[in-house]
Amino acid sequence: MLTTFDDKEYIVRSLRSGAVGYLLKDLPSEDLVRAIKQVVKGVFLANGEVMNKLLGSLQSLQDTEKELSSDATALEQCNFLTERERHVLALVGEGLTNSEIAETLSLSEGTVKNYISNILTTLGFRDRIQAALFAARNGLTRERK
Repeated sequence: MLTTFDDKEYIVRSLRSGAVGYLLKDLPSEDLVRAIKQVVKGVFLANGEVMNKLLGSLQSLQDTEKELSSDATALEQCNFLTERERHVLALVGEGLTNSEIAETLSLSEGTVKNYISNILTTLGFRDRIQAALFAARNGLTRERK
């Protein structure tokens, strides 16, 4: 593929469509001739900028896969939460503060903190933000009335 577009979507779409290289048109003509000869021999070629975008896409994909794997494990661990802890997790996922959760559930803030600590430990999360994102991503939040 020889193009002026270095957008990640174009790159990925071209490669999926069978391109065996992806070069930008600002390539000097002698380098272009060399590149065509290399591609004919079966060598994959891409500009440095293009490779950086591809590697960024791969890293993003790996991060997403890790996140999904981590979510699957945490979803299994949700079975070990009490009903009250699951309710607290849902409220954390909605973005409520400890005092708002305490007021909603008629608990003390200290009790809410204890529940959140147990949730983090059980699900293997390092902080409240990770728990909130997990709850939101996995539909564990409840619609507020």
